[in-house]
Amino acid sequence: MAQQEDKTNKLLKMKEQIDQAKSKADRLRGTLEQLEGQLKQHGVKTLAEAKKKLHEMDAELSKSEKELEQGVAELEGAYAWQ
Repeated sequence: MAQQEDKTNKLLKMKEQIDQAKSKADRLRGTLEQLEGQLKQHGVKTLAEAKKKLHEMDAELSKSEKELEQGVAELEGAYAWQ
């Protein structure tokens, strides 16, 4: 009788673990769908495309920062600001 209770308890624990794994899988699917939606909003479909776009945006930002610094330096030189 004790062996049967042990087996029953083991099966119940296994069922609980399976249920928890299913729940976690559902949450992860929801997160994945959210992230895919965010990628779509930025005009990309894959992680590789997102990385490429991020690299392009970083390069554009660096260029804009340099232009801004150059413009400020020109203004400081033209008007003797310090």
